[in-house]
Amino acid sequence: MAYPPGTVFAGFTLNRVLGAGGMGTVYLARHPRLPRWDALKLLSPELSHDPEFRKRFEQEADLTASLDHRNIVLVHDRGCELDQLWIDMQYIQGIDCNQALERYGPMPFEYALRIVTEVGKGLDHAHRLGLLHRDIKPANIMLAPTGDPEEAERVLLTDFGVAKAVDARHRLTSTGNLIATLAYAAPEQIQSRPLDHRVDIYALGCVLYELLTGVVPFPENSHYDTMHAHLMKPPPRPSQLVPSLPRVFDDIVATAMAKDRDRRFDNCRELANTARAALRPAPTPAALKSNRPPAVRRPKRPARPTSARPAAPGRGRRAIARGVTSLVVAATGAVAVVLPADSHLSVAGGALDLPRSTALPAEALVAVLEVGGNVDLYLVDTATGEALRRLTDSPDADRGPSLSPDRQSIIYVRENGGVRRLRVMAANGAGDRDLFPQPLENCPNVSRPAWSMTDASTLAIVCFGETQRSLRVIGSSGEVVRTLDAGAGFPFEPTISPDGATIAFWSGDSADATAGAIYTVAADGTGAPIRLSASAASGDTAPTYSPDGREIAFRRRVDDGTIGGNGEVYVMNADGSDVRALAPHVAQDAAPAWSTDGSRIAFMSQRLGVSSVQANYLWVMDADGQDAQQVLTQESSGVGYAPAWGPR
Repeated sequence: MAYPPGTVFAGFTLNRVLGAGGMGTVYLARHPRLPRWDALKLLSPELSHDPEFRKRFEQEADLTASLDHRNIVLVHDRGCELDQLWIDMQYIQGIDCNQALERYGPMPFEYALRIVTEVGKGLDHAHRLGLLHRDIKPANIMLAPTGDPEEAERVLLTDFGVAKAVDARHRLTSTGNLIATLAYAAPEQIQSRPLDHRVDIYALGCVLYELLTGVVPFPENSHYDTMHAHLMKPPPRPSQLVPSLPRVFDDIVATAMAKDRDRRFDNCRELANTARAALRPAPTPAALKSNRPPAVRRPKRPARPTSARPAAPGRGRRAIARGVTSLVVAATGAVAVVLPADSHLSVAGGALDLPRSTALPAEALVAVLEVGGNVDLYLVDTATGEALRRLTDSPDADRGPSLSPDRQSIIYVRENGGVRRLRVMAANGAGDRDLFPQPLENCPNVSRPAWSMTDASTLAIVCFGETQRSLRVIGSSGEVVRTLDAGAGFPFEPTISPDGATIAFWSGDSADATAGAIYTVAADGTGAPIRLSASAASGDTAPTYSPDGREIAFRRRVDDGTIGGNGEVYVMNADGSDVRALAPHVAQDAAPAWSTDGSRIAFMSQRLGVSSVQANYLWVMDADGQDAQQVLTQESSGVGYAPAWGPR
């Protein structure tokens, strides 16, 4: 059973489970003395008491501690706490190749070859020290962004948990003698014969085949059939599934997966060099400079048998930009999101008369980035990580976007000379103009608007001056429908529940407050505001309803001993109960925005720019806080500019 978040184990503060394997569970954990996050692997109590497993676990730490290579995850320490063994490892922020295949499908051959080449460098290093991995597979290959858009992502091999010395004196014989994943197991592993470094070369050939085709080499229906295929069937040819592949990869896979290990490559470098020598020299593709395959349309991916590797529940091929790309606005070339066409018709149903375009697809969001001192709106495809279009290019500061219920229009705030006014444009950036022909009455400045999902002619805004703020519901021509009771404080950042009945906002103790407490009030003006934040909480901002209205995401300032504290993204039920942090991190997180289906949350973060106080990057995580991944490497100088994705 997993330990709950906040548990202190061997001095480490456990945050969340990163993964579970044959020997135990890996947690994201705060180091007891150093300001860093580690991956802490715990052997289960049952196995800790088993002498054979205990011996294997201790060997893992001792052997892998001798590995110091840029393509291998480092081991920092090991120990035993309350009769439970643990090992402290380097924490890698990124995705593994298994996740990349699930999200993107088969990889371009140069990208796949680069991954295999980098893994091979780490393996050759381990083999020279007399160590085997014995469980090479996509899930054990990490892709980690470097933070430099001009530098390719790091490729690291993890989980040397079954590594063992080639020296026969260290051979372990226990139940589960086959320590491998069957889809990548060499014949000698299946037959329990003595192993050498070529067992890893066989598995690396299996991985290369899967990266190129999207399926394992032998997608059989049972363990028996899989073992029989590894023992008896000839190595599959990747070109049969992907005809566009250079035929040299058929030969590379066949040699790496030879039944007779004497016919395999002598080392991983030979595998990589043979492949590169047979290929024509070509410019390094853009994919090799990002943490994902390039944003191109690929052939339909062959079905991945569930017996080989089931997809994670609720994820499947749901693509998010795990890849990291520079902010290069796509002008040509195929992309996953088709830019909307222009239209200037009125929104139906008596709503605002707005410029419109074709509705944005669900994967697209509007990001606010400060680049070169200028704050503008950008259309970003979260499925590929591409900044598809720069929507505004005014010298003024453009921020606070809100998407219409039909995703065809964008209202945002433009600030010039300290004056903020509402602007509107089609979702593709066309028809940009002031929302209202005349300034709003008694409203010198206006906040980011919230758009009613039930009545597209209605917005919730905060009007403010130097000393006053008021929470208003306004209509299609800017008229004040009603001014709501915001209590004794100063309201900020309204968000409307999907059913249109409630407005949430945060309230501070002054007109220039930077944080406060979250409240709700009835949208029809009945009743007093209700405080959702706990009585002791005074650092909450940026509330936003989930698409189903059941939850509110927000930012909370947490006192961590630093000046101003640390910002984290939190979620609570719409009634204020069950408050919980999502993906806590030492870096500042801010400005959450739900996806259209509520399965993901975009946010701004300093996670890849901790050295720069003002660095902010666009990230996306699952709604439960898992799988937080960077979308763009472009640094935004402004802190906490909120994107627009789903309803607000």
